[in-house]
Amino acid sequence: MATPTPAALSQPTAAPADQSAIAAAGLAKSYGPTVALAGLDLHVAAGETVALLGPNGAGKSTTIGLLLGLLHPDRGQVRVYDRPPSRAVADGLVGARLQDAGLMPGVRVGELLAMVRGLYPRPLPPGELVALADLEPVLNRRVDRLSGGQAQRVRFAAAIAGDPLLLLDEPTSAMDVQARRNFWAQIHRYAAAGAPCCSPPTTCRKPTTPQTG
Repeated sequence: MATPTPAALSQPTAAPADQSAIAAAGLAKSYGPTVALAGLDLHVAAGETVALLGPNGAGKSTTIGLLLGLLHPDRGQVRVYDRPPSRAVADGLVGARLQDAGLMPGVRVGELLAMVRGLYPRPLPPGELVALADLEPVLNRRVDRLSGGQAQRVRFAAAIAGDPLLLLDEPTSAMDVQARRNFWAQIHRYAAAGAPCCSPPTTCRKPTTPQTG
């Protein structure tokens, strides 16, 4: 989960509704002799849902890393809400659910969500956040005592707490069929509210949500 620090959010910034959420041109990234990306162009409009599809090693997770500012391209450029990705994250405009995201042990679900909401200038209302992720039954349960599917819903809630452009990397890995259906139903509800998403597959909502798969 990409989470901005309170200091970075001291001057809240809003993303213009008519602005492209993601604009990337000629992105190239290699790891030694292995080429992950060889000239990716990507445009995601605000309110659009996008899926990045491809086999293992196709560069989907590398793309998400570049969009989050966790990686830097060898060539090309990427802008998120017309600013560098790391700046967009610091401004609270981007949320992410990564493949290996963990949860803070020893805290209850409601406590964790309250903490994450406090990091953003304009978080989703608590009731809306809990409803979107279907977490009402487990709010008082410790996060280290959740089932796999419940933990995934908590990660999803943490990623959307700031009402951001949402980036998802393999968000349904290790989920059973019903849990996957429930998760995508949650994503569709979030997207219907106007947020962009991008994931491999890439999915986007209010601003935009990319996802991989």
